[in-house]
Amino acid sequence: MKRTKKLLALALALMLSLSCMAMPAMASDISPRYLACPDRECGGRIHEEFDERSGPTLPQYCDKCEEIHSQPSKHVYSRLVCTSCGTASDWAYVRMYFYCTRP
Repeated sequence: MKRTKKLLALALALMLSLSCMAMPAMASDISPRYLACPDRECGGRIHEEFDERSGPTLPQYCDKCEEIHSQPSKHVYSRLVCTSCGTASDWAYVRMYFYCTRP
């Protein structure tokens, strides 16, 4: 009886370890690792483009100079573009950052 329980526990542990390895491998084949073009006839892949546009110059604390002085800013925008047909979404605001122009 004791030997049967040990063999049964070993078999269950083996099945559990195999199922833990098999499930992630099966799941990775189901979901694509890229965004597909919304145009169903195209079937292309989507990539993200970024654009930086100049913003206002405002007084900000500068970590580099360790003082407050006027710093220009940049506005970052992004959009999604299809690599095959060129279909693109509208530009969306992502963030703004300031940068120091002093040497």
